[in-house]
Amino acid sequence: MNDSMCTQLRNNVSIREYGQQLEQYQIICKDKQGGQRISNHTLKLKFINGLRPDLKLAIRRQINYYMSLHEKVAKAPVIADITKSALHKPTPAKDKYW
Repeated sequence: MNDSMCTQLRNNVSIREYGQQLEQYQIICKDKQGGQRISNHTLKLKFINGLRPDLKLAIRRQINYYMSLHEKVAKAPVIADITKSALHKPTPAKDKYW
């Protein structure tokens, strides 16, 4: 397996697909003795750091770094949906309160 295959991840995919790509990335990328080149902790950090900046900020606040990659991948879309709906929620005019 060459290094170029280990460094290519597709952009513009869903959060779940991105998590699956990272898992495949870890499985495919082995050292010469067949051991893992990427630790589980590094993989989890790469998942968080690979997200869009707005999602990264929202997700970092609500997840625990001790969570498994599967837990993070499952929770991230929920947080993203909440963040997205909060951004598009209309705010009432200040006049209505006075």
